[in-house]
Amino acid sequence: MQTNDFMRIAEVVSSTVGEGFFRSLANSLVDVLGSDYAFIAELDDSGSSLTTIALSVGGEIVENVEYAVANTPCQDVVSRGVFAYASAVRAHFSGNEFFDKMGVEAFVGAPLEDSQGNTLGVVTVMYKREIEDVEEIKSTLRIFALRAVAEIERMRVEEKLRQSERRIADLIRRLPSGIQECDAQGTITFMSQTFEKMMGYEPGEGLGKKLWDLMFDDEKTRNLPQYLEYLVAEQPAPISWIAQNTTKDGRVLDVQVDWDYMRDGEGNVTGFASIISDITDRVRVENERKELEAQLRQSEKLNALGTLAGGIAHDFNNILAAILGYSELTLLELPSGTRGHDNVTNIFNAGQRAKEVIARILAFSRKAVERRKPVPINTIVWETEQLLRATLPPNVQLLAELPEKSPCIFADPAQIQQVLVNLCTNAYQSMGEEGGEITVSLGTVQIMKAGAGETSDYVRLVVRDNGSGIDEEIRARVFEPYFTTKGVGEGSGLGLAVVHGIVSAHEGSISVESAPGGGTEFRIFFPSHGGECEATKQIEEFENGSGERVFFVDDEPMLAELAKLSLVSLGYTPEVFTDPAVALERFGNAPLEFDIVVTDLAMPVIAGNELMNRVRAIRSDIPIIVCTGRSDDLNKEGAKLDLTTLLHKPWTRSELSRVLREALEKCS
Repeated sequence: MQTNDFMRIAEVVSSTVGEGFFRSLANSLVDVLGSDYAFIAELDDSGSSLTTIALSVGGEIVENVEYAVANTPCQDVVSRGVFAYASAVRAHFSGNEFFDKMGVEAFVGAPLEDSQGNTLGVVTVMYKREIEDVEEIKSTLRIFALRAVAEIERMRVEEKLRQSERRIADLIRRLPSGIQECDAQGTITFMSQTFEKMMGYEPGEGLGKKLWDLMFDDEKTRNLPQYLEYLVAEQPAPISWIAQNTTKDGRVLDVQVDWDYMRDGEGNVTGFASIISDITDRVRVENERKELEAQLRQSEKLNALGTLAGGIAHDFNNILAAILGYSELTLLELPSGTRGHDNVTNIFNAGQRAKEVIARILAFSRKAVERRKPVPINTIVWETEQLLRATLPPNVQLLAELPEKSPCIFADPAQIQQVLVNLCTNAYQSMGEEGGEITVSLGTVQIMKAGAGETSDYVRLVVRDNGSGIDEEIRARVFEPYFTTKGVGEGSGLGLAVVHGIVSAHEGSISVESAPGGGTEFRIFFPSHGGECEATKQIEEFENGSGERVFFVDDEPMLAELAKLSLVSLGYTPEVFTDPAVALERFGNAPLEFDIVVTDLAMPVIAGNELMNRVRAIRSDIPIIVCTGRSDDLNKEGAKLDLTTLLHKPWTRSELSRVLREALEKCS
């Protein structure tokens, strides 16, 4: 299949979701792969039956069907993975009414597996003729199986989320909301009858009271007057907040406050109007809602990156391994304190940072726990600024206003960098051909926690541009997933949705101020971390070898040469191979000449897991280290192998030394 054929399928399926996506995918597979039939089907909970989501016959969608898995080619797909019958499929499954009726001769199928390895269904193509390009068809199905899985998971999570929304909406309908107005100093000027009843007041009894008189625990609300002054002066965008109110008879209510400014004819703030909902019951189901939303965000991430991350990781990790490894070797030859030594150290540190970024891309494309730590946000902003300067158009100026002493936040550095990249990219795209100016600034502020009555330190990150601006209707929707004002093919509509998700996950908040022709300003508030921030990772100390004989296999010549130089400098005696077949022949001729085996996992012809099996068959006691850019690259068979340890790509000289020493000591 040609690249343009692949892109045709990708373009068709990327423009639809839900049932339309599966119908488009089935028809596109028939069209581009030249098959006579194609279908996508879901597996039932028992694993014994499949129901088609989309069934294409000759490029036309027909009625979906349900059928048993047993004694069909789909049984091979479900149990064994991607599978094909290039010819005579009817001979293998004699008596199959569908195959006999439709004249099917060849079958290729791929499983739809979620991020936990569970099989959700299958995607297949079938032919009335024998086929020759089986591997190409398999590869195509593997790729689009990832996207199909993401869509199935998205639809399932979205349905659960809709069910949760319906439950919450039903609760809200049963608990009528109250309306309250107060002046700029917090004096209550109006209470609706519903709110008076909610609070246990007689008609008019609440008028003249202060907002904080109604709130739980007077001591915790002592800073509310200062917070109202801040709102009047700064007028940030209204954000719903959760508080606790105390009724007249002493009951404590959890309430959601949705508020807005009240203004006079000249636009001056005169007070605040609030809709107050009793959500005491709702808070008990809020944790379930948050979990469902997290699953939905994960599914959206898979949509955007799942197809690309695996391929990027392997190639990029090999490049990074060379950068890091040769930097370390060069540092051994440069006198400490010289400019050259400092420059190469900076290259090494930048490579370490890139290593973290690619790890986060992989984590972003599958469900993984984020690794957060105290970080100086100045450093993140500065590094992102340097990255963006090389990519921004020459007519766009990027300015950074950073304090001398960096604030510290508890965060995932790569995700905060992604927030900045998304916001700055969005900013310069709004400027058009005339260009403009983007300013990124940092500061610290104290903000009162909603309902807590006390202030906390926050780091304020502001991204401001003088672009075309956003009107009010669009501004209200900018954080919605898939909402975009760009043309087809110019944006996914996920950039600001991902920003909002990252900020929320870091317990922060984000607001946007903009007007047509007046530029746009995004304000982000992260909780400040008072502890010390982690310093830039330095090159680690390591223990040299004592002449141990290392059998090293990697199909990338540059990495093989790097490994040889590194191992020699570490005191080992290496024998390095780029051809796994040659390596196996050498090992088979003299298995006792080596003390340890190190092999790459992703290699052509003979993969690392197969090489491990053959080495173990020759000599079962030798320690084996596997190099991989992704730990989930170990397939079901490889995961059962008795490997000694893993060496994650891109490895450094110090990491190679550490892993070798640990493996040798473990097996000594």
